[in-house]
Amino acid sequence: MLQMIYFRSGEQKRMLARCQFGMFLGNPKAGATFTYPLQDYSWRYAIYRHYEFDINLDTQNKMFDEISSFLQHSENLKNDDLYSDFSEQANAISRVVATNESCHNFLIIDHNNTDPNHNYQQIILADNSPLWLNSFCYKILTELFKPYEQIAEQFPKPRQRKLP
Repeated sequence: MLQMIYFRSGEQKRMLARCQFGMFLGNPKAGATFTYPLQDYSWRYAIYRHYEFDINLDTQNKMFDEISSFLQHSENLKNDDLYSDFSEQANAISRVVATNESCHNFLIIDHNNTDPNHNYQQIILADNSPLWLNSFCYKILTELFKPYEQIAEQFPKPRQRKLP
């Protein structure tokens, strides 16, 4: 059984929601959790929303095949190419050391492989990577996520507690 997990860091400066997406190959149901930042509030006050999507088997196969093909590509970043930006309170953003760009992270997990050291593939692409921006996965995920990307304005602001 193959599973795809996608993660994108959120960024309050751009009011960009954090996104976690997952699907199992062969199951038409996929899901994403968006964490929406609130202007002038820590990420601890962020709003969480979960959305479900139907993705047909042909589309799933193309997505899994494409992401797996990125594994050996030169634009696939290694952990040494990245750093954690802690400039936003309660939020770390994965960034490329050389360019300061944020990243898109994919894991392809093979649940039939019982060796924990070899049962997954990690693919990390920079935000402006041509490989990512011209990919089938980019087009599909952008289309799926577009209605849910930046809707934090609709949420009420948290009440501030007054300390004695």
